[in-house]
Amino acid sequence: MNRTSKKIILVLDNYSIHKTQRIRDFVKEHADRLRLVFLPTYSPWLNPIELFWRHLKKRVLANRFFETIVAQLRELWKRLVDLASDGPLVRRLIGAKNTNE
Repeated sequence: MNRTSKKIILVLDNYSIHKTQRIRDFVKEHADRLRLVFLPTYSPWLNPIELFWRHLKKRVLANRFFETIVAQLRELWKRLVDLASDGPLVRRLIGAKNTNE
C-alpha cells in the first residue's frame, strides 16, 4: 500500500472550528481516505489534552493570585518545562501506557 492510499481516521473533540464549512468541504473532497470521528460532547476524560490541561490548572493556576498575566505565564512556562523533561509523568497524566513498562 503506498502512502497516498492509506486511510486516515482523525478523532476530534467538538470544538466548533473542527466543524466549519471549510473543514466539511475538505473532508468531503478526501472522503475516500479521510474520516472524522467526534468524541461525545462533555467527555473531557476521553481527550488526553484535557487531562493534561486539568493537571496544569490544578498545579499552576487554581486558587492562586498572580500580580500580572506575565507572572502567570512565567509560572505556567516553568511547569511546562518541568513536564517536558518528565515523559513518564506526562504519559500518566494523559492515560497513556508507559513505554518503559
